[in-house]
Amino acid sequence: MTYSPLLSSTQRSDPSDDLPVQAWSASLLGQISCLLQCPIDTPQLWSKVLLLLGRTLSCSVHLSWRTALGSGIDEQHCWGMPPLSTDASTRLWQHLGIDLPSEEATLWQIQPDELKAQLSALVFEGCFKLTDTRVYERDCWPADVVAALGPSAGQSVALLPLCCDLQGVGVLALLRRADQEIWQPNEIELLEAVGRQIYLSIRRSHIEHVNRNRSAYDPLTQLPDRVLFNQQLSRAIAISNAKEVMLGVAFLDLDRFKNINDTLGYEVGDCLLQQVAERLQNSLRDYDVVARWGGDEFTLMLPGLRCAEDITRIAERILKRLAAPFQVKGQELFVTASLGIALLPYDGKDGQTLLRNADAAMYQAKARGRNNFQVYFEEINANARTQLNLETDLRKALDNHELFLCYQPQVDLATGEWIGLEALIRWQHPVLGLIPPSRFISIAEETGLIEPIGQWVLEEACAQYGRWRRRGFPALRLAVNLSAQQFQRSSLARSIMQTLESTGFDPRCLELEVTESAAMHDVKYAVNILKKLSHAGIQIAMDDFGTGYSSLSVLKHFPLDTIKIDRSFVMDLVDSPSDAAIASTIIALAKGLNFKVLAEGIETAEQIAVLSEMGCDYAQGYWYSRPLTVAQMDVLLEDGTFYQVAKLQPPSRDLVG
Repeated sequence: MTYSPLLSSTQRSDPSDDLPVQAWSASLLGQISCLLQCPIDTPQLWSKVLLLLGRTLSCSVHLSWRTALGSGIDEQHCWGMPPLSTDASTRLWQHLGIDLPSEEATLWQIQPDELKAQLSALVFEGCFKLTDTRVYERDCWPADVVAALGPSAGQSVALLPLCCDLQGVGVLALLRRADQEIWQPNEIELLEAVGRQIYLSIRRSHIEHVNRNRSAYDPLTQLPDRVLFNQQLSRAIAISNAKEVMLGVAFLDLDRFKNINDTLGYEVGDCLLQQVAERLQNSLRDYDVVARWGGDEFTLMLPGLRCAEDITRIAERILKRLAAPFQVKGQELFVTASLGIALLPYDGKDGQTLLRNADAAMYQAKARGRNNFQVYFEEINANARTQLNLETDLRKALDNHELFLCYQPQVDLATGEWIGLEALIRWQHPVLGLIPPSRFISIAEETGLIEPIGQWVLEEACAQYGRWRRRGFPALRLAVNLSAQQFQRSSLARSIMQTLESTGFDPRCLELEVTESAAMHDVKYAVNILKKLSHAGIQIAMDDFGTGYSSLSVLKHFPLDTIKIDRSFVMDLVDSPSDAAIASTIIALAKGLNFKVLAEGIETAEQIAVLSEMGCDYAQGYWYSRPLTVAQMDVLLEDGTFYQVAKLQPPSRDLVG
């Protein structure tokens, strides 16, 4: 916004004074056109444009316009006169019939491609026409113009609406003093030509403005994206430091969202994300900010925190709102979230550090069981670095042949005979040594690596079993676990049958273990896929039974052969009446449905005695054998002790020969 003293007609320094009208008109248009190739927010751009226009036409100039996102007058520049108030500018717009739109009707609602098409049409038309200029001579001003500009005091005014085809973007107002000439037709023609240049420049800026702002918002949820969030975070940090108040930065990740996308499709996943975004906004205070960081991750900015209770209250409110069921395309879905929070100034001085620490705290919340929040503390960083290193190394472990299988015997509880082997994965890290599944399976599930790893387990177990069978190994059952992600794949049955065919494995010797929670995620799908596998001769076991939420009315529809009692109920079986009651109930339920029962985690003779009395069929645990490596199994086969250890009758020499 500029203010300069008005030059009289005798003070013009423009060389166009001595040129014909057509020449100085062309000169002015050329100079202004060149200037308006610059972005309209270029410093001093409008002071130069209005100076050229004011000096050439010997007048003072007022220009006001609105941006693409504004619902009112956003910009005002003057030369030769003081700036007008917002109310005065609004009166001019209203006098000229240019509507100031409501928020819902702003150019933000128009797609950028539509704006480009409109602008291209105008340019191709050549000399498009703006709404007619209105000229009011001395002492003949309408009341609303007087209200906007003050008494005429002998001045004449030319008002040019920057409006074409009902697209009004601004107003040019030019005033001449009483001692100057009245407005001539050739001057009005020149004014309108300049107006067209300004109009096109502002319309081009609308396209840039809309594109820039649209790119800063997530198109799916209409939340700010990470770029805009980072900009807002930088400002919030500066304000919080100046006011010496706490600022919270949070990372929120939906738990097991990938399962929803994989099983129900991305359309359902997208609708769910939109509803989550809406609930998050409704859970926060008016001045908090939530953005979509990417995928199923959201970031939150919580300014003006006074104490720890503020953090707890906000976090608990968010988790509670998200815990309520979502109705998505006729389906009821349940979603939980893990939330990590870092605080300025304690957990970082800049946005990058705060976000990194909030992310680390979020992963700590997941490690603690999900559906909770965790405020950052220093030890989390070390854990997060370890977790990240493990994830990176796990991505290479399969290709580097660092994963291997062990086989734990499953025995007949009454006789102690081996009736099968369960394939169990292990990771021999080149630096950290042997890493147990409890440390890396959850990482594989979070990163999606569980699917290729699960496929490798099935292929390797079947291939190894075939090698043993060719050496006289008995036709024991081979149990292989299916991950929840594997189980939800529509191509699961086809993939398993291809693996069995390629390895020459007899389907009747394979038992697939599916967790109770995976089977109950989509009962109709689970029953269908399990029936396909069962009809192919494959045995089906439900793993970790008792830890999920299946009911008798649903369980009876599953084509199961075996139910496995989770080790958590076996561990304290002897001393805990409640665990004993649960185990007894599971066994009775299985017997009623004609299923076999296998108890996991057997470590004592007392557990065996109690389970035998209850009628349990099979057992597995350290009491019988730790998981055996391939090399250990090979030794048993080579030295002839396998059948003795497995308590099996060796085949007759005639059959072997």
